[in-house]
Amino acid sequence: MSALGHLGSWCLTAGRRRSIARLFLICAALLALYALSKSRPQVLEGPRPSPEDEQRLERSAAPACPPSECLISAAKGGRLGNIMFEYATLLAASHILQRPVWLLAEMKDILEKYFEPLSTPALPRGCEYNWTEISIDALIKNASKDDEQSYLIGGYPTSVHLFHPIRDRVLREFTFRPELPLSADRRLAELARQVNMTSPTFIGVHVRRTDYAQWLPKMVEGRLVDRDFLERALALMRSRHRDALFVVVSDDLEWCRRELVSRANSSDIVLAGDGVQSRPGADLALLAACNHFIITHGTFGFWGAYMSGGEVVKPTGYGQRKTGVENNVRHAGLNWTWIEAFTSQTTAEAAEIVGGRRSSKGTTAEPVIRH
Repeated sequence: MSALGHLGSWCLTAGRRRSIARLFLICAALLALYALSKSRPQVLEGPRPSPEDEQRLERSAAPACPPSECLISAAKGGRLGNIMFEYATLLAASHILQRPVWLLAEMKDILEKYFEPLSTPALPRGCEYNWTEISIDALIKNASKDDEQSYLIGGYPTSVHLFHPIRDRVLREFTFRPELPLSADRRLAELARQVNMTSPTFIGVHVRRTDYAQWLPKMVEGRLVDRDFLERALALMRSRHRDALFVVVSDDLEWCRRELVSRANSSDIVLAGDGVQSRPGADLALLAACNHFIITHGTFGFWGAYMSGGEVVKPTGYGQRKTGVENNVRHAGLNWTWIEAFTSQTTAEAAEIVGGRRSSKGTTAEPVIRH
């Protein structure tokens, strides 16, 4: 056979071999797909369940409701500062009465946006109870271990004197989610660099205004503290801490910029919070990371100071009656410094403003400290 014939025969044989190989690969792929399809669970078509059946299935899958007797919980009211007071008061009730307590699901949801999962269980949604709403003082006075009623603590409690004995437990419950203190520490370091301070003592300053302008006259026949109080509080803290850096957080940052930062013309005062009330966690973590505190009004500032654990300067005498927070902080024996909200100078200026006359700018008076 010629060389050409041998070449043609070899090409024909090679072509057949390639065809057989391709056929083998195709068969192997088909077998693999068949085996995979057999391993998957078969979906059986059938009639869809009715809405009533679906509701029954949801109820059977939901957690069981605890018995309706002997429950203690707390009503959710107000913003984050109020809700933290309500939970801390609930913990105090459990400690004092030696009875288990439950959180309402909506309260647990709000707190766990900012804090690590809480130890107190939440009542499942959809459970209905015949609550007896009661103040914390009446509950402690009247309830007993054998009492089968279910109580809901109400009335916006500020029971510092009741939960301060279990402060360590309360603060463990209010352990921030990790990202919040990390962000606060970065922010404080950034603020220190901005004013060229290497190792400042951070003084948190919480200035609550907005809604308290209406709340104070109605609830304690009082009025907001003004720039004069803040200037005296700043001077007192400067006398205690020469390396102070004042970190201002407020629900009215524009007022603070105009009345506090611009007028003081001092590099040791910085605006730090974002003032957005719908996401308070970042501001609270920032305040809690400070060393010491100046606070004006409200429950939010209290928690920043209480979690921080440092020195606290707070006004007194801004209403005809003391607020519940002031009464209970004093009752708890917290070593806070109270200074007069208004001096004779600011009282005279306030009278002039009410009378429609322009007030004159006075000098900063020495703080009058009350114990």
